[in-house]
Parts: sequence; C-alpha cells; structure tokens
Amino acid sequence: RELLEIGLPVVVALHMHEEASRRGMRLDIDRLAVLLGVPVVPVSARSGVGLEDLVHALSVPPDPSRHRQVQYDRHLDGALRKLQARGLSRRQALALLISGGSGDEPPETAAAAASLRKEVESSHGASLADLVAGNRYGEAGLIAREVTRRRPDRREGHARLDDVLMHPVAGPALVAAVLL
Repeated sequence: RELLEIGLPVVVALHMHEEASRRGMRLDIDRLAVLLGVPVVPVSARSGVGLEDLVHALSVPPDPSRHRQVQYDRHLDGALRKLQARGLSRRQALALLISGGSGDEPPETAAAAASLRKEVESSHGASLADLVAGNRYGEAGLIAREVTRRRPDRREGHARLDDVLMHPVAGPALVAAVLL
C-alpha cells in the first residue's frame, strides 16, 4: 500500500499460494488485482511456476491511475484535501503531514501542515504516524477479507467432536447434560 501511495510501479508476486490452498484458503487473485489496481501474479520459487508471467508483468508499463488509494478517516482525509488545495499532490500532502516537511515548501504551507497535523492528532488522541498506519492496516484487512475464502472444514467427525468437547464452556456443559 505504501509503495502505491508514493507512486512507484508495483507488481505483486503472490508466493506460497499453493500452501494457502492446501490449508483450505482460496484467494481470488483477479479480485485482488482489481482492488489494488496492479498485476498480481501467483509464483512458486521452488517449481518456477509463474515466473514467466511475473517477468511479463514487470515489462508492462504501469498505469498509476488504476492504483487504489488508501481511504483515510474523515479527519486525515480532510487535512489532505486542504493541503492539496494549496497545490500539493496527495502524496506530497501526506509526506508533509507525516514528516513535517523538508524545508523546500513555502513557509505558509509548512505552517498549515503543522496546524492540520496537531488538529488531526488531537481529534484522535494519537500520533499521525499511528493514525496513518491504522488506516492502512484497516484497509488491508478489508481487502484481505474480500479476496480470501476458507473452504468448509472437511476434518473427520471425531475431530470436530473433539473441538466441541474440549471447548471450555460447551465441553463441560455437554458432558454434564449426558451424565444427568
């Protein structure tokens, strides 16, 4: 997500896809590519599967207009929009809010960013870096939930029964019900 935000070309090499599948997970790779706005290529370093597709994906010029932007909370998003209204790109506005500036920006823009930073931090009671990280992780979690599915549990019946009987609440209650 951070690489996309700063505008770098990105190709996701999805490693251990087969292992996830063996463990009962199904990943919607096409949906992940759409949500991120970048190519997602399943690869296996061990078998070499997908390496040609990865090389091809790396050779295609990226389309940054397709990259998904992190959806920040309303306070942070509002601060970014105010700085963008001063002529900064979203990436520049975020960098200025996080770092406090490099000294190259006009003094009034740096002062506005410092004021906005304090405003956002006080409204949340947390540092801007923590807020940005929290928003990014939250969005990553939403994407993961949207593209990941678990196959139904196909374990033996006795393994599922063990789970119920060993549960700290359900287990003793079931044993008590059977004994009474």
